[in-house]
Amino acid sequence: VCDGCGNAVTNVSGSVLADRWGERATANGASVPVARTYAAVERGERLLTVGSHGNVELAVNRGRGDEAFGVAVGDPVELRG
Repeated sequence: VCDGCGNAVTNVSGSVLADRWGERATANGASVPVARTYAAVERGERLLTVGSHGNVELAVNRGRGDEAFGVAVGDPVELRG
């Protein structure tokens, strides 16, 4: 699912990121920071975070995660620690 802001919302529980804040992980081949908030990264930078619904999101601070990660509704997303 992509929300109205362009965040790519996965069906992966946010609990997988619980001990990873401030580290990096790989999402669809891109190494990105794992951050609690968008403000933890520079404007335009990609990140992994947990959305208000409790699932992992591929996002961009003040941008569109779906475009930045090249994903659309129904596409598989690969996450690696």
